[in-house]
Amino acid sequence: MDLSDQPAGYNAFQILFDADRLAVTGYRAGAIGAELLLENGGLFLYQGNGRDWKWIDITPVELDFARGDSSVTWRLPIPIWHRTCTAVGMDCSQAEVVARLVDTRWNPSVVSPRLVLSISEP
Repeated sequence: MDLSDQPAGYNAFQILFDADRLAVTGYRAGAIGAELLLENGGLFLYQGNGRDWKWIDITPVELDFARGDSSVTWRLPIPIWHRTCTAVGMDCSQAEVVARLVDTRWNPSVVSPRLVLSISEP
């Protein structure tokens, strides 16, 4: 997602993960139902009814977040990703994902297309 033409004001960079690939479960975000959320420097597990915003922090200490002028980078070792997913009862080896830039009023201002992410076991 190219963010070079976006205004300077924003609250968050987000990646929403539909770990079970079922749009009817998790937080409804377009065509996915997200169970996990990377938001800025945190990783969160969804605990709501599909429409509300109820996330609990499950951020592993190994998660690294860096923001550049027009990009962001998350780094998390693959074994830690799988261990975190297993701890919350999910198989995150393949997920549908949507990336979003959220403006200062918490509205998505840029949304990526739905993508499929595959993360194999190390």
